[in-house]
Amino acid sequence: ATFLANGRKALLLGVNVQLVHALAPHPFAFGGVIGPVHLPPAPRRELSRVLMAVTAEFGLRGLCSLDFMLDGAQMQVLEVNPRPSASLPLHDHSTPALLRLHAQACAGADLPLPPAPAPAPAPAVYGNCVVYARQPMQIGARHAAALARAANVHDLPQPGSMIGSGQPLCTISARAHHADAVQTRLEDHAATLLHTLETLA
Repeated sequence: ATFLANGRKALLLGVNVQLVHALAPHPFAFGGVIGPVHLPPAPRRELSRVLMAVTAEFGLRGLCSLDFMLDGAQMQVLEVNPRPSASLPLHDHSTPALLRLHAQACAGADLPLPPAPAPAPAPAVYGNCVVYARQPMQIGARHAAALARAANVHDLPQPGSMIGSGQPLCTISARAHHADAVQTRLEDHAATLLHTLETLA
């Protein structure tokens, strides 16, 4: 959950789905995030209640995130991150003044009114995915050029970098109308990009 806090109250900005990669010996490596996604009314109300409680308890301010697991109607809080998180770019499209609101909330200003709850999934869903190298790779000039030409690729390694197997190589992004479609596009883009880079080795 991405939210804004002013030390007293919290405003839920959106809910995201976290992606994981199984990378030995780490079966739950951070893989990326997709959102905003639809959350049914009951768990959304419970989530808002939890956000208000942790904000008041710890005096959270600014853009924050809360990780939780949802199993049916049961929600289990994992951790609170009192800082802008990896999910921030997913919501910056719908809230252009997000950093201004962040600064104001850090100063303790009143929060904006919450948006009306959407009856259906958001019309646009965004996703970011970490691409992990499948084999050791040195980023030569041809690799760097291929990465620079690829669309929606970010966090590029410097030419000459040594990337070990299982280490992060870059980040890719995608957009679609449904979370499943975003995840498919991310997976396809990552597979194509890795194949291209590996054939240049």
